[in-house]
Amino acid sequence: MKQIILKNIKIENFLSVGSNALELPLDNNVNIITGRNYDKEDSKNGVGKSTITDAVHFALYGTPLRDISKEQTVNHTTGKNCKVELSFVVKTECTQDEYVIVRSISPTKCSIYKNKENVTLSTMAKSTEYLQDLINCSSKVFQNSVVMSINNTVPFMAQSKVDKRKYIENMLQLEVFSQMLLRAREDYNELKHGYDLARSKHTNNLNMFSNIEKQINIFDIEKQDSIAKIESSLDEKNKTLVELESSLLKLGKTSVTVQDFTEDIKKIEDKCVKLNAKRKELIEKKAQTLTEKKILKEQLKQLLDSTKPCPTCKRAFDVDSNCDHLTENLKTQINNIDETAFNGKLEELDELYDKLRTGLKSIETKQNDNRNSVSTFQRAEVVLTTKIENVKEYITDLNLSLKQKQSDTNTLLNEQKEQIQKDINLSEIDVNNIESELKILDCVKYVLSEEGVKSFLIKKILKVLNSKINFYLSHLQAPVKCEFNEFFEECITDEKKNECSYFNFSGGERKRIDLACLFAFMDMKRLQGETVFNTTFYDELLDSSLDDKGVELVLDLLVQRNKDFGEGSYIITHRGQSLLNRVDKIINLEKRNGATYLLQDI
Repeated sequence: MKQIILKNIKIENFLSVGSNALELPLDNNVNIITGRNYDKEDSKNGVGKSTITDAVHFALYGTPLRDISKEQTVNHTTGKNCKVELSFVVKTECTQDEYVIVRSISPTKCSIYKNKENVTLSTMAKSTEYLQDLINCSSKVFQNSVVMSINNTVPFMAQSKVDKRKYIENMLQLEVFSQMLLRAREDYNELKHGYDLARSKHTNNLNMFSNIEKQINIFDIEKQDSIAKIESSLDEKNKTLVELESSLLKLGKTSVTVQDFTEDIKKIEDKCVKLNAKRKELIEKKAQTLTEKKILKEQLKQLLDSTKPCPTCKRAFDVDSNCDHLTENLKTQINNIDETAFNGKLEELDELYDKLRTGLKSIETKQNDNRNSVSTFQRAEVVLTTKIENVKEYITDLNLSLKQKQSDTNTLLNEQKEQIQKDINLSEIDVNNIESELKILDCVKYVLSEEGVKSFLIKKILKVLNSKINFYLSHLQAPVKCEFNEFFEECITDEKKNECSYFNFSGGERKRIDLACLFAFMDMKRLQGETVFNTTFYDELLDSSLDDKGVELVLDLLVQRNKDFGEGSYIITHRGQSLLNRVDKIINLEKRNGATYLLQDI
């Protein structure tokens, strides 16, 4: 347990305290702070008693209890050099350190000393945070368990449900569950956002994978279609090749042999040449004979014409002796020349020549026909052979295309599919991991929620808290009972066990409820082993609402707590002298000329 033992408070130019510093030693006795305001005749109000509690709160938290600005905190007469100095001891089972806090306004400053060593941080905010961690008590808890002021703080039971809940959780150190729950929710929301992104990424990967598979399927279908078309073309070309080879085979069986008629033609041509020679010879002989016959006729004519010389010897004929003889001789020679015989022989030669030419033409025709047949066969054979070669070449190309198409793969799509599959595996791992973490955080949220371990702890704690509250209500003779449920919603019942509101009761009864809660909260903090202040402040709690019996009961409790726990108390009241026999000390203040002064202690 950590004890905060307040030792001394020194106030200067703060609220009603002026430049003449007010220094008040703080102890663990039951004390009364009272006084008189001489600026107002016969008045005990406005003396500056509450300034002490404001100063303590200002030193620890940087603000007074009352809702005013920092500028209004400075004494309006001096207007500067506002300063509060608070010294206290932090005591634990192992250590004991003395601290001094000096806060000032105009200039604004905060200094912290630990065992006389300056431990002030770089900024006021950091220094204040350092003090909060040191005393482990928030301003709200401080106002409801260390200081109870009728003027500056709202009684616990008069606060809103939210504020009451926050205070009890803070006071019982249960706000850690709320903070953890808030953090868990933040972590969950952040993780959920990451999960949504991971899930979206995983879904996108699956969609991309599906699209890639569709593209690959389309590619495979198109590939199979192409293969089927190539195979169909191969079948057709193979059938065509078989047909062409069959046609070529049939053509080979009916092949035409080239016959050579050249020798026969040459023989006939030779005969024709010989016949032409004979005919020419015969024609020449005929011409010679006809010439001779003509000469003979010319001789005969000349012979018959004696006036002319002999055409042969050029001598004049002797008509009497030679004429008849020569005439007969010439006639005989002329008759011996048979022109018809030459014509017959020429006709025979022409007829034979015509036969030879006809035979030659027939042979030449046969030879040409044979050559044409052979040429036609050869052309048909070449055409078929060319077609076969073309078909074979086409089949070779088709087989090559088929082989290429069968081995064809879309490398890019397959690589993309492989990469996306890896991404899917990774994103699925991420999704599963995040889902596992989300499930854990769901459990954590439930454990930290109102229905979880917090509810379990609260139920256990509430038994003690409710017991403490009702103990103090009974001791203060309050005609009520008060129970808090696990949601820190109070149920107040009167003596007839009727459920009532806090505001159904009188001021004195409400004050008893407030005090019972205050004492119960202080006990709970002590039982928890958390930070406990050795001193409490009660600002004007005894001046209104409580009757004399109520004041007596409260003082009994304070005296008893002082004996049991060494808990000091400072009661700010107007009833100073009337309570002298019940307290250890009365602290008198007075106010003159707008400034508060400390008188001699009693």
